[in-house]
Amino acid sequence: MSASTGQPLQVALFSTVQLNPYVQLLADGVRAAAPDIQVTCEGRLSLGWVQRNRRQADILHIHWPELQYAGARARARWRRFISFMAGLALARQAGLRLVYTVHNLNQHEGRDALFNALANAALFAWADALHVHDEVTAEALRRQVRRPERIHVIPHGSYVGCYPDSVSRQEARRLLGLPQEAFVYLMLGGLRPYKGAEELIEAFRSLDDGAARLIIAGHAHAPAYAASLQALAQGDARILMFLEHVPDGQVQYFMKAADVCVLPYRQVTTSGAAVLALSFRKPIVVPAIGPFPALVQAAAGICYEPAGVPALRQALEQAQAMDMESAGQAIAAYLETIAWERLGAQHAEVYRHIAGGREARRAGG
Repeated sequence: MSASTGQPLQVALFSTVQLNPYVQLLADGVRAAAPDIQVTCEGRLSLGWVQRNRRQADILHIHWPELQYAGARARARWRRFISFMAGLALARQAGLRLVYTVHNLNQHEGRDALFNALANAALFAWADALHVHDEVTAEALRRQVRRPERIHVIPHGSYVGCYPDSVSRQEARRLLGLPQEAFVYLMLGGLRPYKGAEELIEAFRSLDDGAARLIIAGHAHAPAYAASLQALAQGDARILMFLEHVPDGQVQYFMKAADVCVLPYRQVTTSGAAVLALSFRKPIVVPAIGPFPALVQAAAGICYEPAGVPALRQALEQAQAMDMESAGQAIAAYLETIAWERLGAQHAEVYRHIAGGREARRAGG
């Protein structure tokens, strides 16, 4: 709450993402930790929104800006991009504070490269605070921006309690048609080429283990990519493919049936999929890139050198020798450190730090 006006600090979180509850969880965490801050969740940031709300809002917190102007038609993308950039410029001119959570340093498929470069340049220059989830990303960002003291490292919060978690391991395996005694690897989430499903299929097929199973579940954004994955898996009955969006109520079936989650990404800034796996107490098998090594060290899993299929195959073999009970205990301890109320308090401190005299100017008209 502002000492100068007695009014709560007004923070608007902007994201058009609907399938990932990250932004809503952040809002809930801030509300629980800081009753003096009022948080709203907004969709598209536009010039019109800023014009209507510039006298009430104090802080705009931007997430996934590349999705703010995404669209199938070029004219729509241009219109949304211009409105987004004009909204940012007006917000800055009006004295609103800007926070940018850097979920991705670069758009993974390189779409709208010019738009993304311009939007990032503006946000990197204008943001009063730049939020990242780990030290590796923070170090990369320090090399790109002026005034690196604006960078704040606050981890990605857990998904504990966000999805139903009531079925047993036995029931989950029965529902998915899996042998109870099998060692089950899971890759769950939206399927895009940068996530490396091809390498995982190849590595798994080279395993001489008739009892092992691999599940790949999630919506493939391109039908041709889905067909290519199915072709790679063809002929190996141990591989189960569920190439469609997994509803929230069914996430638990895959997670509870799995022994480990495999994320063979080729590039990564932040991985909500890794945090989701840990939230279901599943160790992760990941390449030694980006935030993954620190995440494995803090929680549990196998980290392999991203040197191709042989290294991934060896990691898959090593996963079967893990002490799952000890891994589960380590993950549970880590999850306590990324509870959203704890992280919400850290975000609230950033908001208060950058708010400055914004509320006084708002009160003065």
